[in-house]
Amino acid sequence: MPTGPREVLVWPEIGRIIEDVELNRSLLNDSSAEIGGYRLGELRRSVRRELLGRAGEYTRGLGFEAGEIPEAGPLIVTGHQCQFNHAGIFIKYALLDYLAGRTGGVALNIVVDSDLPKNIDFRVPVEKADGAAVRLWRMGGVDGSVPMEFQAVPGEEFWAAVEKEAGGLRPIVDSGKVREVLGEARECSARAGNLAEMFTLLNHRLAGRLGLRWLELPVSRLCDSEGFGVFAADMAGRAAEAVRCYNGALAEYRGRNGISGRSRPMPDLRVAGDRFELPFWKVGRGKRREGVFADDMDGSLRPRAVGLTAFLRLFLADYFIHGIGGARYDEVTDSFVSEFYGVRAPRFGCVSATLYPAGGEGLDAARLAEQLRQLERMRRDVVYNPQRYLGTGNSGGAAELTARREAAVRKNEQLKAGGSAEERRAVFEEIREVNRQLKEIVANAGREIDEKIERLKCRTKLEEIWRDREYYFGLFGNDVLRTLVDKIV
Repeated sequence: MPTGPREVLVWPEIGRIIEDVELNRSLLNDSSAEIGGYRLGELRRSVRRELLGRAGEYTRGLGFEAGEIPEAGPLIVTGHQCQFNHAGIFIKYALLDYLAGRTGGVALNIVVDSDLPKNIDFRVPVEKADGAAVRLWRMGGVDGSVPMEFQAVPGEEFWAAVEKEAGGLRPIVDSGKVREVLGEARECSARAGNLAEMFTLLNHRLAGRLGLRWLELPVSRLCDSEGFGVFAADMAGRAAEAVRCYNGALAEYRGRNGISGRSRPMPDLRVAGDRFELPFWKVGRGKRREGVFADDMDGSLRPRAVGLTAFLRLFLADYFIHGIGGARYDEVTDSFVSEFYGVRAPRFGCVSATLYPAGGEGLDAARLAEQLRQLERMRRDVVYNPQRYLGTGNSGGAAELTARREAAVRKNEQLKAGGSAEERRAVFEEIREVNRQLKEIVANAGREIDEKIERLKCRTKLEEIWRDREYYFGLFGNDVLRTLVDKIV
């Protein structure tokens, strides 16, 4: 993960990605593998035609240009949950747009509106009399157990209240950008049909101002397509094999990464007698997501993480771009695709970036952490070796106590070679009593170290606020965001 200010990570390097795009196209489009009675290459062409048509329609409906969508040419895809995206997610839009331009292809973002609400609070770092803090505004009426596609947008009164309070704060970021984001969010709320669409509109508007272009397609509009139906029906028809391959891929991942539990990075699929769970959710308005078994596929289905990336990478995309987290778990997808479909998993890429508020760019977290560790070691040392902290102005009593301690320590070393338990215990008690008396003499040194530790902890807390990489990318100026984009091109 990039941790330096304005740092961008692209893996693999751009030249290799361009090569991998063509390798994937050859691997998948020319494949003789059959899925659900269709050759993979034929199925991919059908899925692409159907879903790009839907993406163009949806993107235009949001008020953005979709342009003429080419029948051929590489399809570069990414995706993420609906939220206030930080710079590490913003940079996926930039790489998406750049790769589509370089290859003469199409850029597509999959809006994961099937996920539960996450990172949807509006967070702004602000100055305070005693340093800094993060002001957080939480949207009311959000049910954390219901997917984003069914969440209502905040009302006008919410944004009015946030704007009013924010106007009286002293943001660490540009106050003009705070007002701009709130104004845009207010407009997007008024236009959007649900909370997922509000975030889609907002993120696309603000990133689009840098000239970035891509299509949008929500998972909810992908799942009632003919191609997704083939994908789900094929898995249901081979449910026992799907569970074996899925759980086997998870077991391999856990073994490689030293994970002992069976719930990370995600739980195994369940087997109940002759019933087999599949990597889908059943969803409905106002309802909690439910697991899906192969003998009960009725209703609205949404793919879970591995199911979604398996469909996108195998059935639709010529190249998929992950963030850091997705790239880790997609090792599971690689194993599952290879084992279940008998097709070598297509290659994917990863991109991320880090932005801090301007004042946080010069802070050195590692240096502060090391200073704190040194002070905490000194504090422990005052307890166990107080003689080291005696100043030159101490009385003769201190000198006598130091001599007693040194004598006891020498005797303790001698007794290690052969002394009774009673003798060793007596020496231990002598050292402890001398340390207690010395500690009283050097109490001031301990208090001074405690004060330094507290000051440094306050500075560390301040740094955590300044060097938080999760702030919304829209709070940064376009000139700052452009520096990230330029590092790709």
